[in-house]
Amino acid sequence: MKSRNLVLLLAITFIGGGFHPNYNIVGTYYPTIDQYWCTTDWACIHEVGHKLDYRNERVSQSDAFKKAIDNFGDVYTYALDGIKWAYHIRAYTYPTKERTSLWYSEIYADIFLWADGRQENMPLELVRFYNWDSAAVYLRNVKHIVETSKALE
Repeated sequence: MKSRNLVLLLAITFIGGGFHPNYNIVGTYYPTIDQYWCTTDWACIHEVGHKLDYRNERVSQSDAFKKAIDNFGDVYTYALDGIKWAYHIRAYTYPTKERTSLWYSEIYADIFLWADGRQENMPLELVRFYNWDSAAVYLRNVKHIVETSKALE
């Protein structure tokens, strides 16, 4: 019963005004209620990336995604844009240098952010791991969420 009450509390607080227990964090995705909280455009795009991941059966945890990421810098032909992407993926250390399930989840959301949520900015090798129809729907709400959050400050 405690966990059910906690989820209800989070849902009520979230809906009522952009609560987050750690004020240093500018965004969070709550998969249990399928909602995200964010205060900046870039944080919202990142959280939409998490939502896409969860709604797409946690594709960040799939062997295909992990293999694509692990091989990305090694097999990519280094066009100008390719150097940027290879550098980011190879240098990525948040939340850890070890490639744990959390690491893949975060890199999935950050790659979506680095592409600015746009398919045309995504490296071709990674396009297939994102549901672009859903992304377009979720991103339509980003501007509204940021504006609402700023109005509540």
